[in-house]
Amino acid sequence: FNNTIILTVVSATSVVAVSVAMSVVTTRSTLKGRRLLDGIAMLPHVVPGVAFAFALLVFGILLNRFVGIPLYGSLTIILLGVLVERIPFATRITNAAMLQLHKEIDEGAEMCGATRLQTIRRVIVPLIAPSLVYSAIWVALLALREVTIPLLLSGPDNVVVSVRIWTLWATGQYGSAAAIGLSMSTVGTLWSSVAI
Repeated sequence: FNNTIILTVVSATSVVAVSVAMSVVTTRSTLKGRRLLDGIAMLPHVVPGVAFAFALLVFGILLNRFVGIPLYGSLTIILLGVLVERIPFATRITNAAMLQLHKEIDEGAEMCGATRLQTIRRVIVPLIAPSLVYSAIWVALLALREVTIPLLLSGPDNVVVSVRIWTLWATGQYGSAAAIGLSMSTVGTLWSSVAI
């Protein structure tokens, strides 16, 4: 359960933070190639979760073998997989929220002496906070039920609830799998009900 809580909280926070940064560049800047960044944010939709998890598996093994960083078998590799897989969902929400804010808000903050980072932190983020909260809840719920990436990347130290349910079901322990699945469904329902 500890790994699952860490996975849901850290992945939701990380995905929202990365999506805010990408959306600021995409919707509020005049940099050349900003539309390319938005396209890159959508690339994980093209790659199936199984293929992406297998690529992370190979990457983790190679990183351990040639560099000595034990990424495979840790919770970090699952977090990386969930982070990249869920960025398209969160960027759609943050892009839509930021497009509703007029550029004059940025100009007004600049006239008051705010830097770009202060404008984002003190003006833009508070205005789009409800969208960020719902995005974080959505990503957390998706991470809670994610089974493909954790199943391929799980080891003895990074098992999450969805992998435990899969293992119990595969070994014929249907009652235990159902009990854990019911408790996970209850938590997810309560979590989403609080958000509404």
